[in-house]
Amino acid sequence: MADLDELLDEVERDFQQSERHKIAPKSRKTTDKQKSQVLEDDIDIILNETAEVQTREVIGAKGERGTITTKSKARCSSICLGGPQDQVGICSLTNKRCCDRLRCTSCDFKVQRFPGYQWKHDIDYLFLRNNMPEFSKVVKKLQKKESSNAYACQCSWNSVTKLKPLPPDLKWVCAKH
Repeated sequence: MADLDELLDEVERDFQQSERHKIAPKSRKTTDKQKSQVLEDDIDIILNETAEVQTREVIGAKGERGTITTKSKARCSSICLGGPQDQVGICSLTNKRCCDRLRCTSCDFKVQRFPGYQWKHDIDYLFLRNNMPEFSKVVKKLQKKESSNAYACQCSWNSVTKLKPLPPDLKWVCAKH
């Protein structure tokens, strides 16, 4: 037990010495260029810390499987839904697109998009709660319509034919791109 105490004391002394060296003031002056470089480095560190790493599985043209890893940094500035003809991706003030990374804040479920379909009029909450996200199950309440996209989570749904802002009754947010 004495050996362990000695080892812990030694580690603590080394740690305290290294902390003193970090806090010690610099003897030389820094130039404006060096200060701006330090600031840029700090900003890069902060941005990289807030970025999420996402891995997606992809299937190539010949059936081979692989993964793509991306860093997510940005959210849509405004959320839009749209039809199959509208561009998908991050939506900014100048470049309106359909957000493809929607998540519901009510049911905490990823919003699915079904291109070329619209919801039938008899769709209800309980049906979605029991059948989402399996397309083979929800297709019973979808009808073909080439100019429409059907969106749904486990508690809400919407059919859209052209680009429009997110309706206020839907509690969907962008989950970063």
